[in-house]
Amino acid sequence: MKTYTDAVGAAGLADVHLVAPFFRTVVGTDTYVNELW
Repeated sequence: MKTYTDAVGAAGLADVHLVAPFFRTVVGTDTYVNELW
């Protein structure tokens, strides 16, 4: 992820403050929801 943030910053596209992975949940279930906290 550091490579991504460095590239975005170097290109002048944005000031990156947070880059975090996103794990999709399965709508209507508790799959992965118990891992959010």
